[in-house]
Amino acid sequence: MRVKTNFENILKNISFLKNRLNDGVKFCGVVKANAYGHGLVEVSQYIQNDVDFLAVARLEEALALRCGNVCTKILVLNPLKKSEIKTAAKHDISFAVDDEENFDEIAKCGGKIHVKLDTGMNRLGIKEDKAFFDFFDRLKKFGIVPEGVFSHFASSIRKSPEKMFLQFCDFNKKAEILKETYPNIIRHISASDAMYFCPAFQCDMVRSGIFMYGCGAEGLLPCKFASAEVVETKDVCYGESVGYEMKFVAEKDMRIAVVNCGYGDGLPRSYSNGGKFLTKNGFCKVIGNVCMDLTMIEDKTKSLKKGDEVIILGDNGKKSVKADDMAKICDTIPYEIVCNLRNRR
Repeated sequence: MRVKTNFENILKNISFLKNRLNDGVKFCGVVKANAYGHGLVEVSQYIQNDVDFLAVARLEEALALRCGNVCTKILVLNPLKKSEIKTAAKHDISFAVDDEENFDEIAKCGGKIHVKLDTGMNRLGIKEDKAFFDFFDRLKKFGIVPEGVFSHFASSIRKSPEKMFLQFCDFNKKAEILKETYPNIIRHISASDAMYFCPAFQCDMVRSGIFMYGCGAEGLLPCKFASAEVVETKDVCYGESVGYEMKFVAEKDMRIAVVNCGYGDGLPRSYSNGGKFLTKNGFCKVIGNVCMDLTMIEDKTKSLKKGDEVIILGDNGKKSVKADDMAKICDTIPYEIVCNLRNRR
């Protein structure tokens, strides 16, 4: 499989999204998980002058960006170990904090922190009111001035508007308390979906990941292209099976093509017996189970030949296979599709 990133389309998507922001709202580009499979350092280098922050999940990712001469502000969305705080501060890397355990080290190193609140995800963050006020008191005692305060919505604003509104109210109440003491604090809770469909929740900054990479809303441009080659064609007779576990049995004589990509390249195995690839003659159905290195497709026109390009994700100028479409077939989310499709090493 050959995978390419369209960096210019990422920039165009950022511009499109920023045009929907309220006045003064900052834009944070989320580049964790190898920039959702698009290339952590390469994407960050390309977009760094068009975003206010870059967000990653781990300190190693942030350090890779600094080593790649990325100078934009960086936020690690998860809390750090005590042993990592000095390194983060040295490289001007902000990070999430959700307890008081490391306040002494943060105060000593001058670490830039974003207070992480749990408003309904039940994952990371300060949840109970008492815990929040205890945290706030200790924050003042140590003389730490937080750079930001944030939370995560647990669902799409379109799927659960009432619950997300309650989450926002809980976040806003605590964020406003912090803002009274720290007027320059950056409040952020909205990711792509809420930022796009509910501008009232944008606060001081938004975090965009999946929309930045062209998935999830109309008007966005796809940023990842994946293709592979036909390595063999074969005639299959009525009643014969194709692939492991014989999950496909031919109901007629037919021609198939074998394509050199599989789940070892990040193609979901759930794409078996129902997925589609785009060829020079239109869409071809995946038949049989996706293998580790190979996938079989039906060639109704019997015109495919060895060496022909087959599009796994992307377009040919007329038709396209989108990550959102692949995700529906696989009963998953487009995040998983774009994160996993990769060049094999």
